[in-house]
Amino acid sequence: MKKFMYVVSAMLVLSSVCMVSCRDDEEDRYSPPTKNTSSNTSSSSSNSSSGTKTNTPKEETTPPKTEEKQTTPLTGRAMNGDVINMVDLGLPSGTKWADRNIGALTPANDGQYFAWGELYVKSKCTKDTYEFYKYRIGYTDIGSSIAGTKYDAATFNWGEGYTIPTYSQIKELMNSSYTTWTKTSQRNTYGKDRKGYIVRSKKNGKSIFLPFAGEIDEHGKRNEDSNGFYWSSTLESFDNSSKEYAWLLYMDGGYGKIQTWNIMTVNGPVHGSSREDGLSIRPVCK
Repeated sequence: MKKFMYVVSAMLVLSSVCMVSCRDDEEDRYSPPTKNTSSNTSSSSSNSSSGTKTNTPKEETTPPKTEEKQTTPLTGRAMNGDVINMVDLGLPSGTKWADRNIGALTPANDGQYFAWGELYVKSKCTKDTYEFYKYRIGYTDIGSSIAGTKYDAATFNWGEGYTIPTYSQIKELMNSSYTTWTKTSQRNTYGKDRKGYIVRSKKNGKSIFLPFAGEIDEHGKRNEDSNGFYWSSTLESFDNSSKEYAWLLYMDGGYGKIQTWNIMTVNGPVHGSSREDGLSIRPVCK
């Protein structure tokens, strides 16, 4: 009887050992695999000790994005509906000049007239109608250069990138090293031969036509076909404490003079035009 109990006890012990062993096998089978760092460490250390180089994959790096330079269209339609045709005259600054004035159907048409810093056209241009003049206060200072600002009629009417030319850009256009100026006439859409100047590049032979479009002042439109007045975006800096004058391109058809209107004469300085005057604008872009 005791022998039987010993046998039963031995069988029970073996059964419990077997159950534990089987449970351990199940846990090994279903437990998630773990990373064996010890073997990797020993392997890498053995590789380093034996002098064997390991090829580690290079991380893929995304090249930095380069910002694309925004270019201004040289042809197309302006925001106000004008045809845009910018002409590259091969000037050192890279400035391109429009082939027509703002509001002009063709290069020989006069186009529209703007007071300096204003965005809309008027039938008469006087101090009383000028947005930036107040009686007994004087002229409002809107900056020494309005190119590309909220006061630029070229940017407003044609779109971003088109501006009123600066004083320097007008002087460059007038430079005899780069261009020739020839008085001529071209037929406009009204059947009239409008006088003006052909400005031709010495570098590539391309040209633009600047008509004698006249101006608008307190008397209305006048001097067309005899004089041309084109705004610059630069405030005149000579003896201009009142901020009244801005530089312009002046073309005198009678005497064949082409000049930025601020020169010394025998009678003293001749200023730029008063800012309230309505003059032509010939847009430029880079």
